[in-house]
Amino acid sequence: LMFVFYNAFLPGLGDASTVGRLSGKGWALGYLGGLLCLVVCLGFVGKGFGPWLPTDDGLNIRATNLVVAAWLLLFGLPMFLWVKDRSSPPKQSVAAPWSGAVRQVLRTIRSLRRYPDLLRLLVARLFFNDALVAIMALSALYMVETIKMSGEDIILTGIWLNVVAGLGAYAFGHVDDRIGAKTTLVWSLFFLIGGVALAMARPDRTSFLIAATLIGLGMGPNQSSSRTLMVRFIVPQRSGEFFGLFELSGKASIWISPLLFSLIRDFGGSQRQAMIPLLVMFGIGLFVVLFIDEKRGSQEMVSSPEST
Repeated sequence: LMFVFYNAFLPGLGDASTVGRLSGKGWALGYLGGLLCLVVCLGFVGKGFGPWLPTDDGLNIRATNLVVAAWLLLFGLPMFLWVKDRSSPPKQSVAAPWSGAVRQVLRTIRSLRRYPDLLRLLVARLFFNDALVAIMALSALYMVETIKMSGEDIILTGIWLNVVAGLGAYAFGHVDDRIGAKTTLVWSLFFLIGGVALAMARPDRTSFLIAATLIGLGMGPNQSSSRTLMVRFIVPQRSGEFFGLFELSGKASIWISPLLFSLIRDFGGSQRQAMIPLLVMFGIGLFVVLFIDEKRGSQEMVSSPEST
């Protein structure tokens, strides 16, 4: 829910020639924050550097949740205090926003057939974001059971992943503005597919570090360029409703890959075999993205009477 409103600010912050860099910098700073938070958490679970709390009943590990909660509060405050909403919503009755919102959501969903490239992006994201979320959710389990890595190694790998993803988001943000968000998104999916394939093929620490690097290089630009492409397909006055659909497309199917992973593993398959659904989901997403026309899609909404 938070990201619906956060992303809805982006169309009003720059034009089509700079939005890629803005989106990339936003994700890069997010990864920097995640990196610093992981470094703090390392002090709770690491050896030598920590742990800073007793390890009985996993207290030191459970306490990292409190670190994350405090981190969100601390770094969320500047936006709440100082960022101003540039739009001025029309005055409505108290009941109107809720009843009107439901009707508007249904109208927006029905209108998607008039914006085929926007619809393709949302459909593609149903698949590739499902696999991306699954990587974030399952990678620690894969590192423990298949690669035999320690908790400290997992956090160190997570730190490295944040570094690479942040650098990738920042660098490809500039590439996005030069060659387009679609091309950047395609390249990000190639990196992700290559990283998952390598992690499956060679389950050793060195190969997994290379795989994590490829995944990081794909993860940052994937999140940044898909958001940029969305901005180029919508008009600023409708950013809230369409970024609501954007988040829906990113969340509606995120149970599929983890479920398939669990079923394959629990019914006799190895974790390596259970990674196959992630490759399939990335592949389907890539296939759909290839049929997106970024230039045409950027004109579909602007030329629509609904944009006024």
